[in-house]
Amino acid sequence: MPAALRESFDAGGLGNRHGAVLAQVLAAGSLSVSDLARRLDISLTNASQLAGELHRAGWLQRHNDPADNRRTLLSLPDDRRDDVATFINRRSDALLRAMSRLTPTQRRGFLAGLQAWADEIH
Repeated sequence: MPAALRESFDAGGLGNRHGAVLAQVLAAGSLSVSDLARRLDISLTNASQLAGELHRAGWLQRHNDPADNRRTLLSLPDDRRDDVATFINRRSDALLRAMSRLTPTQRRGFLAGLQAWADEIH
């Protein structure tokens, strides 16, 4: 984890759930709190709380949706985007290396197993 992100997470009591929020916002570019809740399969209240904690820590920006002023959109501040991308890339590197060693048939089986597990969790 980049030093700035680690220090901020430690100082602010932020954890894995906050990292999941940052990953979703990085992937989307910007998204609403409702979309975040759907993507993470959490309540709107929890999504709003996590977003608020990240906003107070300086890791998220909140702004009105220009198409609908009643909606709040979340995005990463420009000066934080690289740290978040580095964190996400480091977290996924081991999985990508492991997947690259599998045959196409093994990859399909692995992905089918992950999907079955995700289905059971929900």
